[in-house]
Amino acid sequence: MPLAGYVKLHRSLLAWGWHDDPTTGWLFVNLILMANFSPSEWKGRKIERGQLVTGRKALSVQTGLSEQMIRTSLNHLKNTGEITIKSTNKFSLITVVNYKKFQSDADELTSNLTSNQPATNQQLTTTEEEKEEKERKRARKRFSPPSADEVADYCRERGNTVDAQTFCDFYAAKGWRVGSQPMRDWKAAVRTWEKRDGGKEDRKIGRRSDPFGGYGAL
Repeated sequence: MPLAGYVKLHRSLLAWGWHDDPTTGWLFVNLILMANFSPSEWKGRKIERGQLVTGRKALSVQTGLSEQMIRTSLNHLKNTGEITIKSTNKFSLITVVNYKKFQSDADELTSNLTSNQPATNQQLTTTEEEKEEKERKRARKRFSPPSADEVADYCRERGNTVDAQTFCDFYAAKGWRVGSQPMRDWKAAVRTWEKRDGGKEDRKIGRRSDPFGGYGAL
């Protein structure tokens, strides 16, 4: 029967005695996967959390291991106290002894979350810093000079009398720089011209001064 959800595997398994035995290790993982997460009943028998009803043939089909491999691995797990087995002539009731160790209950989960709070807060702080850095990078992205039509459209929206072509010619001659820094916001430059003299431009571009003076980039 297909099972839904997921299980947890504790990293202590890496130091477990059977970790380097692929047959026993694989069987044990499958027992954890198939064990009851919560109590249930099967044919009038109560199956507790961490228990499963199975047999060697069923385990062989589920794991791809031979019945002999299953028998040997089950003995390994019994001898080292990982599982207990109660057998009948029809099935075996297997109990994963330390199931709770691998599948924390709600109280343990709450405790773990509380104990890990400083680390979680640090992760959230790091995430915010990464977001801010991304925003700064976007702000520093390559400037794309506007066309005279774009400037003219913006000036109409603003209702000013800035001459779009004069604006573009002036900054094109300066390499689209504001003072000594590359321009980052041409609309801000338009607004500054607008505030400086109401949009009355000197048609002699060579005599026009940079309205930003030395105040740096936008």
